[in-house]
Amino acid sequence: MGNKKLRRQLVKLTGGRIYFGHKLAAYKCLDAWKLRRLINDASVKPGDVLHDCVGFNRRVMRVDKLWADTSQFGGGSGWDRTREGAEYLHEMDIIFEGGFYRCPCSEAQPAVPRTDSEAWMLSWIRGHRASKTDWANGPYYDEILRRLEAGDHYLDEDGCLLPELQDLKNS
Repeated sequence: MGNKKLRRQLVKLTGGRIYFGHKLAAYKCLDAWKLRRLINDASVKPGDVLHDCVGFNRRVMRVDKLWADTSQFGGGSGWDRTREGAEYLHEMDIIFEGGFYRCPCSEAQPAVPRTDSEAWMLSWIRGHRASKTDWANGPYYDEILRRLEAGDHYLDEDGCLLPELQDLKNS
């Protein structure tokens, strides 16, 4: 699929413009990889459950559009520095319940089943404790390990962290 079709698809998903000002300057910032990532993120709606890189799923509270000015990204081959002032859709900021932002290292990932997340977390905690690193120490990880070894869950049916553990994680 060409960039023109990707831009059209993104405009339909976002319900509006993807650039302001000089079109060509903005389009140079939106390559195929960036357009595909924006399309993936723009398809996320509040209430959706996504997998985050923290080892469990989270519910989406809202999705914000972040704009960037093309003058920030000057220099590359064929770049026209006289086109400053054009803005383009740079990122879709996904905010989860509790005010947590999506990790910028990942795209919007589909939810992972609770059993898979809990099995991964159990193996992760045991592995880090066996290697004597400080990553998996503290009351939060102690409680997760206690629950998993007792056959209980630390995630709800959607694979999201239980509220009492969220409070423990934040303390």
